[in-house]
Amino acid sequence: MEENSPKKEQSAQQNGGQPPTENDPKPKQTILILLVAAISFALWQIADHFNGFLGDFFHFISVCFGLADASYAIQESSHLRQKIIWASYGVLCIIVGLVYFWPKPAPPKPNLIFCLTTTHATNSLLEITNAFLRTDQLVAGLSPTSAVLAIATFQEEQTVELQFELGNEPDSIDVNDLEVSAYLPMTAAFSTESGWIHVLNEGFPENKETLIFRVKFPQPLFPGDSVNLPRIEFSSTQPPDPLSGRVKPILFRVTDRGVVLYNIGFWLYLAKMPPGDSTLVIPQMFSRVVAIGFSNDEFVVSHIRR
Repeated sequence: MEENSPKKEQSAQQNGGQPPTENDPKPKQTILILLVAAISFALWQIADHFNGFLGDFFHFISVCFGLADASYAIQESSHLRQKIIWASYGVLCIIVGLVYFWPKPAPPKPNLIFCLTTTHATNSLLEITNAFLRTDQLVAGLSPTSAVLAIATFQEEQTVELQFELGNEPDSIDVNDLEVSAYLPMTAAFSTESGWIHVLNEGFPENKETLIFRVKFPQPLFPGDSVNLPRIEFSSTQPPDPLSGRVKPILFRVTDRGVVLYNIGFWLYLAKMPPGDSTLVIPQMFSRVVAIGFSNDEFVVSHIRR
C-alpha cells in the first residue's frame, strides 16, 4: 500500500482527519472574500448617512461589491465557466444600477394659490402667486426689480385692509399642518387682526428691523378648499423709510409640517390718487418693474416702464 506523504497527512489533520478536496477554499481566497464583504458592509453603512444621489451611489457600489464577492465564491467552488459567472455579474450590476438611478417620479406637491382682496375690491380676488411675484428663497430685503403691489387710495381714506386668502387647487393634495408667516418691516404703519401671533425674529437674525407674525391652521386644507388669513390693516400714509421711502417690503412664507411650500415677496405701495390713474403708481426709485394697479374696484395687472 502506498504511504501518504507528510504534506497530505498535515492537510488531513487540518481538515479533521479528512483528506482535502479541490473545492476547499484556500486561506488567501478566504481572506479576499472576507475583505470584500467587509468593504461592502462599510460602504452600506456610509450610504446611510447620505440622501439623494450620494446615498444611492454608495448603496450601488456596496451591492456591486457584495455581488462580486458572491461571484468569486461561485467561481472557486463550481465548475461553471468564468465568462458565464462574470457576465452574469455584469448583468446583475446593470439591473441594480437601473433600480437605483432610473429617474423616479417627483412626489406630489401642494398647489396653493395666494389671493388678495382690499377695502376697495371685496369681491375681486387678485392672485399674487404669479411667476413675477414668486421667489425661490425668502430674503431679508427685496431688490428694486421685485414686483410692486400698488393700491390706489382716496384722499379721505385713512387705512386700507388687506385680506389674504390661501386656496388649495382641486388637483392638489392635502395640506395637513398649514402655517403662514408674515414678515413686515418695523418702519411700516399697520395693525394685525386677532389670529396673527407675534413671534421672535428667528427667520432673519441679522435683520432687527423685521417683525414676524404667524398663523397656524389646525384643520387640514383639502383640495378645492380655501382659508382666509387674519386681516392686516395698513395706514394709507406710510412713514418714509431711509432706504425705500414709502414703499414697504412684504414677505410671506407658507409651510406644511415645517417644510417650506413657497415664499412670496413684493413691495407694497399705497398711493393717493384717483382709481385708474397709473401715472403715480410706481415711485421714481423703481425702474422696469411689474406693477399691480387698482382701478374701478377691480385689480388690473400692468407692466409699467419708467
